[in-house]
Amino acid sequence: MKKNYKISQVVIPLVIALGTLILLIALFSSWGFSSQTKNAIVKNGNLDLSNWDFENNGNVKLDGDWEFYWDQIIMPEEFAGNAPQMTGAYPVPVYWTKYDGLKLPSKGDATYRLVINTAEVEELLGIAAPELYTEYALYINGKLLVGNGELGSTSFRFLDPDAFMFEPGSDRIEIVLQIHNVSHVHAGIGQSFVLGTPDRIFWRDAVETAIDLILVGICLFAGTYHLVLFLYRRKDYKLLSFTVFCVAVAVRGLISNTTYIMDFFPELPFVIASRLVTVSIPVLTVSMLQYVSFMFRDTIPKRLIQSLTAVSIIYAFIVVIAEPYLYSTLFFSYLTIPMITCVIVLYSAIRSIKDKRREAGLFLSGILFIAAGAVNDILVYIQWIDTGYRLGVGLAGFAVIQSFIMAMQYTRFTNERKLLYERLHETDLVFLQAQIKPHFIYNALSAISHMIGKEPNKAKLLLLDFSDYLRGCFDFSNTSGLTTLSKEMDLAKAYLSIEKARFQERLNVEYEIGENPHVLIPLLSIQPIVENAVRHGLMKRVEGGTVKIKAWNEQGDTHIRVEDDGVGIPEDKIEEILSGRISAAGLTNINARLKLKFGTEMKITSREKEGTAVEIIVPQKPKS
Repeated sequence: MKKNYKISQVVIPLVIALGTLILLIALFSSWGFSSQTKNAIVKNGNLDLSNWDFENNGNVKLDGDWEFYWDQIIMPEEFAGNAPQMTGAYPVPVYWTKYDGLKLPSKGDATYRLVINTAEVEELLGIAAPELYTEYALYINGKLLVGNGELGSTSFRFLDPDAFMFEPGSDRIEIVLQIHNVSHVHAGIGQSFVLGTPDRIFWRDAVETAIDLILVGICLFAGTYHLVLFLYRRKDYKLLSFTVFCVAVAVRGLISNTTYIMDFFPELPFVIASRLVTVSIPVLTVSMLQYVSFMFRDTIPKRLIQSLTAVSIIYAFIVVIAEPYLYSTLFFSYLTIPMITCVIVLYSAIRSIKDKRREAGLFLSGILFIAAGAVNDILVYIQWIDTGYRLGVGLAGFAVIQSFIMAMQYTRFTNERKLLYERLHETDLVFLQAQIKPHFIYNALSAISHMIGKEPNKAKLLLLDFSDYLRGCFDFSNTSGLTTLSKEMDLAKAYLSIEKARFQERLNVEYEIGENPHVLIPLLSIQPIVENAVRHGLMKRVEGGTVKIKAWNEQGDTHIRVEDDGVGIPEDKIEEILSGRISAAGLTNINARLKLKFGTEMKITSREKEGTAVEIIVPQKPKS
């Protein structure tokens, strides 16, 4: 049975993790393809949609062989006359650096052209433009629809994949895309154009944007929450690493995919936003490495972490100071570092499962979220699949899972701390019970000895009181920390009887006990307060004074109040007594036990030269 239990500790989390990975891959694939519709085949720059009903058949991805004109910026009207020399018909979406037989550089100029034959459409159509890492101008039927950089007579702004409406005007749609690239390793069209009705095109864009904003909101909330925790727990660098991770995910979410940040800063320069979105990858890598090293210590060699961190920092520095073309060229090579990091983190999680570390299985599921998103994005980046960038989903999923893990750890830590706190105060109680001061024993025995010759009967009673007092103080068999009011009062009366024998007329005692004597109250909760009143309140006055003990029931709670008319306590000393910064005959211990077990606190009211009142409240239903 024990062997089966050990196997389940490893197998079950792995099965859950594997299931999570399969689910994520399926989710990403279906998500990417469900957001788009039918694939139309473009041949030699022409697409026949004359029998296509956009309302019933849905949107169309304009994939296939577009007309391609290398090293030429051609205006739409130039196609009306003598046709320019076409380089050939080449596939879209594929970057021109990958065109078979051309071996083109990334930097350069080019023009793409597509002619679509449709049934005559009187209503507006919509088109979704993809990310273009270059300066460009997009024309439909000879009219400039959108542009970026010199070709569009604007500043060179960051990517802004967007949806647009246009009037077809006839049964023929001509799309001309001019591209000028000197800034990025990716040149040309890397993602699909999508044509359809405005409602469907804009709905697709709105859904993608909403998803990005939800993920950004989740990560910002998680990052802010754990930053606040870190401010209160400055030595827990795991919280700081996770905060940096979440903020980096949120920033990347705003600048990548639908680039929602462009709605607020439409003129955001390409070079600034490109640096931000690129540098987020090494920041995520470093914060992930640091987080895992704090989460599962000793599972990853420190030198390996330092090496990967150093490479990431160097690349981040290059991103900050170099031109976009350089760091975009190096980016694919740098991707090996995040991939190695994912493998290492996966290894760390699996090893932690094998070592039976808590939350390791859940942690592995979170890592698989990132792994699935990263693999998806890399395949999209190298144009093997067209599911759209989903790393943000994986990162946000990881962030949510890690928030659960840290919440579980914090809850467990709080419960363990509470248990240790209870045990500590049990130990303090035992110490308080054993804290019989030698001078009190000496004084008590002296008083008894003094009475034996003069008043033997009183000496006998006093000796019995002293015996009761010692029995109450040394009752170590009581492990609950509770006793009845009557027993606690017997202990207090035994103590006062001995002190009365010593101080005679200087000490007066009054009792007002209106509560059920069988109610439970904390052990040693009255006698230390009475002792404090006698020693520190009354006996510091030459004439002594009176101590009153009251007990009553109010709204189901037991109230116990000890009053004296002694010298009083300075107001600034009361807080120090309750917090334990100064010693006061066990008052600090009583207050701590009240807060821990019942959720109440000792109340001390005092006036100098007039006296002090100490009150405790004991609910008859202890705090759970």
